[in-house]
Amino acid sequence: MTLSIGAVLGGPELENGYVEREIRRLMRLAKRVDEPSVRRASINVVFHVSGSISQVDFEGLRTAKFSRSEQKLMIQVAVPKDITDSGVGEFLISSLRQASSVAKLVFKKARIDFDENEYLGLVDKVGKQFVRDQGSGQTTAS
Repeated sequence: MTLSIGAVLGGPELENGYVEREIRRLMRLAKRVDEPSVRRASINVVFHVSGSISQVDFEGLRTAKFSRSEQKLMIQVAVPKDITDSGVGEFLISSLRQASSVAKLVFKKARIDFDENEYLGLVDKVGKQFVRDQGSGQTTAS
């Protein structure tokens, strides 16, 4: 199972802002716990954040790119415009969990094996480390 995370920022003012830093930290944690031992279904969750140049034109989660041959699915997540710094971490982890339901349906329709429990296990590992790092005041430098 492979879980990758990305971000689309709608303006330069968002770079190095709290939301972007937290998404980047989540990206690094996902890479650390990734276990691409065998070729299986993989999910790429991309967070979209509105800014001065472009606005997110959807709410919640939606499917984006899907490759049957590569067994890859991209799920886009709209970050709410009114999200507070204190709610960012919970929102990000919750969105990764919600992506499971979306992926399960897409992979089932395509007749591709998707181990939802394995995916949620990866999310739990990332989430525990994310919260632990947050609680310790660890900062994120690239």
